[in-house]
Amino acid sequence: GKKTLEGRDLAADEFSFILADKDGKTVETVKNAADGKISFSKLTFDKVGEYQYTVKETATNKGGVTVDSKTYNITVKVTDNGNGKLVAAISGDTTTGSDLNFVNKYKAGSTSVTLGGHKTFENFPEDSKIVPVFTFTLSENGKVIDTKTVEKQGDYAFDSITYDKAGEHTYTVKEVAGNQAGVTYDSKTYNVTVKVTDNKEGKLVAAISGDSTTGNNLNFTNSYKAASVDVQFGGKKTLEGRDLAADEFSFI
Repeated sequence: GKKTLEGRDLAADEFSFILADKDGKTVETVKNAADGKISFSKLTFDKVGEYQYTVKETATNKGGVTVDSKTYNITVKVTDNGNGKLVAAISGDTTTGSDLNFVNKYKAGSTSVTLGGHKTFENFPEDSKIVPVFTFTLSENGKVIDTKTVEKQGDYAFDSITYDKAGEHTYTVKEVAGNQAGVTYDSKTYNVTVKVTDNKEGKLVAAISGDSTTGNNLNFTNSYKAASVDVQFGGKKTLEGRDLAADEFSFI
């Protein structure tokens, strides 16, 4: 027969198949060829009779592979044709014995990444009754796909991104400039690429590159500085008894 593996290339000797007799005793075990061909050795019969066999695939622990659970039941009836020859007729789940085919499916499991970082806010008075809120956006292809906020300072993290197929994704992370008085906003923009590959063992693997290789250090720093204020002292000089002249008196 033939082994077909859907979802990735098939390698030689990846899967095993058992030919067993009616009592379940293994007659032969073979593996697939690189092209998927499955070939058991020829069976030789030297007397008339009926012989029952089963053919099935053995279980595998290969990651991401779904095993074909099919079992073929085959009967070989051997008769004497009267002309000095034994003749074998195949019946059951096949009439040729050459179409014992198995189909497996391969699918890698999903993977995910979480992007985020830390917001630092310098010089902000701890006793302030104002609670500044900072906003961060995660965009892909110019479209915002997630937004998070932080009060004053601390960690932030976008929702995890799950991938169910191989591919490459590029994201930008930045802070949204606000209008809080005295605050200098961080104008930094992070460009991050996530490359998802299939390890061919049942798992998708995500590798992060660009402005971060971990995805969790997309940090922003804001600073606070209150605007200056002017105070001016003054008053009036009075001289009783005569007229006051300019610049007569000095004050410290």
